[in-house]
Amino acid sequence: MHLSTTTIVRNKRLNTVTTSWQEEAEKHFSETNEKVRRFEEFQYAAKSWRRSRRIIAKIEYTEKGSNTRYVVTNLEGKPQSLYDRLYCARGDMENRIKEQQLDLFADRTSCNRWWPNQFRLLFSSLLIFCWRPYGVLPCKVQSWRAFMSERYASN
Repeated sequence: MHLSTTTIVRNKRLNTVTTSWQEEAEKHFSETNEKVRRFEEFQYAAKSWRRSRRIIAKIEYTEKGSNTRYVVTNLEGKPQSLYDRLYCARGDMENRIKEQQLDLFADRTSCNRWWPNQFRLLFSSLLIFCWRPYGVLPCKVQSWRAFMSERYASN
């Protein structure tokens, strides 16, 4: 069995299931003016699915309004823990991959063999760390400066 946690696009049927929870969150926010963040779960089957699946709903209400997200999973565990520790961690990992592709020249891994591509990434990474103390970075890596200064400000 393949274990997974992935997002599911919002739709009218999902929103109908979570309407009362969303209304409760909005009411609580209007009374306290504090951010509301809660997690609920239910079974759901899209028309194209052969069986129902577990859906985790993250219901958030802030001064910007409602922000409800849906995640489909077949993993066991508490909804908030699965959402925060697995689903959000996966998104964070995807962001790190994107940073590497955009800022460390990883989009230039055009060789069909693993070692030459890894070697290129190693040199790009070394370039960042060696040039950092001098405050000079290659033009494509200028956006990386803010990231590095935040990440290593305590050093």
